[in-house]
Amino acid sequence: KLETARVNALEAMKRPENVDRLVYSLRMTAPGATAYFICDEDDKAEIDAVLAEPLARVIISNRGQTFAQKVNAGYLGTGEPWLVVVGDDVEFHDGWWEAAAKVSDRFDVIGTNDTTGRVKNPEVANGSHADHFFVRRAYIDRYGACLEGPGVAAPESYRHWYVDKEMIGLAKAR
Repeated sequence: KLETARVNALEAMKRPENVDRLVYSLRMTAPGATAYFICDEDDKAEIDAVLAEPLARVIISNRGQTFAQKVNAGYLGTGEPWLVVVGDDVEFHDGWWEAAAKVSDRFDVIGTNDTTGRVKNPEVANGSHADHFFVRRAYIDRYGACLEGPGVAAPESYRHWYVDKEMIGLAKAR
């Protein structure tokens, strides 16, 4: 089960203006949650914005600046039982945590549907893909969340595009 309200592996992309909105929406929808922002070491504005939020933590990406490298830095830099892979442009809405919790005893990877208003990704809107998702740490430890094998969350062979496709596609195939 999603036994702890922790959010992990928020990729930060030099957008400090997103921090307040994201952390506020998290606080309103998952009380007690902590957001871990994976930041570039030279991104002072983003780091300062995160440090100003009591429910947020900074992890400096020591693996590089790509999405996949930051997801792996989040996996390696925390010990939470679940990673929630999202970007810093996400806004959480009522019921998102509860919806995932309902199936967390059966699945190791749980997709979310972040489509509200205008459809950005038709595959997400129709439920066949997820751009933002939960991944159980034990699943990564044992099998890997990508084809690179155990102990690897995201495939670093891609910079950004296709990281989620491999992770979700592999989970569905398994």
